[in-house]
Amino acid sequence: MSFLSSDATLEIPYSTADCFSAMKSAAETLPKFKIKSENVSAGRLQYSVRAGMTSFTWGDIVTVGFTPTPDGGTKVSMTSTAKAPSLLASVTENKNIEALTNAFMDKIQSYQKVSSTTPVAASASAADEIRKYKELLDMGAITQDEFDQKKKQLLGL
Repeated sequence: MSFLSSDATLEIPYSTADCFSAMKSAAETLPKFKIKSENVSAGRLQYSVRAGMTSFTWGDIVTVGFTPTPDGGTKVSMTSTAKAPSLLASVTENKNIEALTNAFMDKIQSYQKVSSTTPVAASASAADEIRKYKELLDMGAITQDEFDQKKKQLLGL
């Protein structure tokens, strides 16, 4: 992350194609977001975010990348970068990522979750896996019941 950018990463149990589609749909609900470029094969979306009346920047560029994970889910990476330098740019950039993440999480809920296609890597401990699923629970990507079921499975109960 550079001085003029903010980053966020999510790993969620949805296909890359569904994440791409949900992100496009989510951004359409945000009035300041306008698509700048779209590359489905590279798994990349880029948005120009116009500044508001009280914004501390001249607007931002938000880039979203989608990478398939070994278990069939998707790693979603977001970066918001100021179009022009400002000491307060990170405040606006974090709000852009937060707004986009919230809209995305609302949209992705209408898609079918993928079931794991590969077993959990032997090198990852059960505690590490439970921690990952807890993060998914906290961000609303899975339900409490799904978390409890996965926790029992990982603990062999």
